Formats: sequence, structure tokens, C-alpha cells
Amino acid sequence: AGTIDSPGARMPFYEPGIEGVLMNGKPARAAQSGPGWIQVFIPEGLHAVEFVTETPVSEGSD
Repeated sequence: AGTIDSPGARMPFYEPGIEGVLMNGKPARAAQSGPGWIQVFIPEGLHAVEFVTETPVSEGSD
């Protein structure tokens, strides 16, 4: 998770295993742009961005 001060642009992110993106706590549209890469349009201004990734299964769990 982090904060981005955007000029209003489509931004690429690299995060293997990504399933989605939250912007300001709400789902954002993300386009796949290669293995592990996505692009998200971030409107002008300051925004909180968080990646939704697969949750690893711990060994020994039922």
C-alpha cells in the first residue's frame, strides 16, 4: 500500500500474483499489460493505492 500524487495518468505497476487494485479503499479498474504487470488510471491528485494479492496458504492449516 502507498500514496501516489498523480498528474492524472495511466501508471504501470509490477506485482506478481496481483488480483486487483484498491484506490482510496474502492476497487479500481486495472488492465493486464504483461506477466506480473498491470496499468491503472490514477486521476489527478493524491490517492491511496493498495494491491490485492493471493493469500498464501500456510503449511499445516486445515
